Amino acid sequence: MPAALVSPLISFVTSHYALTWRLCLVDSYLERWERTDPNEQSIEGASQRIHEDTQRFASGLQSGVAVGVTALFQIAVFAPRLVQLGAQVPPPAYLAPLLGATDAWLLDVAITVAVCGFGVAWFVTRHLVLLEVANQRVEARLRKQLVLAEAPGTTLTKPAPSARALRRYEDLLAELRDNYSRLFCNFFGFNLWIH
Repeated sequence: MPAALVSPLISFVTSHYALTWRLCLVDSYLERWERTDPNEQSIEGASQRIHEDTQRFASGLQSGVAVGVTALFQIAVFAPRLVQLGAQVPPPAYLAPLLGATDAWLLDVAITVAVCGFGVAWFVTRHLVLLEVANQRVEARLRKQLVLAEAPGTTLTKPAPSARALRRYEDLLAELRDNYSRLFCNFFGFNLWIH
């Protein structure tokens, strides 16, 4: 099937799949939100978090599913040719004991490399979600402090804010800088792998 037909079909299916995931997540979050104990401290900007986080998750899911489906289609398209070439070219001597006497040895190698590549990518990125959640929490605390600082008569709206008031923001900004540094270091490892 030509790529001109398959590519739009993949986009259509993955878009609907990601939307379904997002709507299920929103439903799940809303159920939990309704059951929350009124005496518990609420999450600042919870409605915005539900909207943005589910939208961001759905976008990431859509990208991941699209890459996975595209990879499966590529393997399916090239599988007959890999088997045909494998029948004409013998495997290298060091791979022969592992692969046996099969015409599909090139296909086996392609699938093995793809699975191993996925495994390494997963291993390198396993901390990214938790690091992003930590960043969102610090960002929310900073947003809350900045909103509170807008109120008239607060320490930051005075002509000369006190050093103590400014130190609160310095601590939050330092924590945010540290979190982003850890996130960027993990992304660096992933970028090294994929490039």
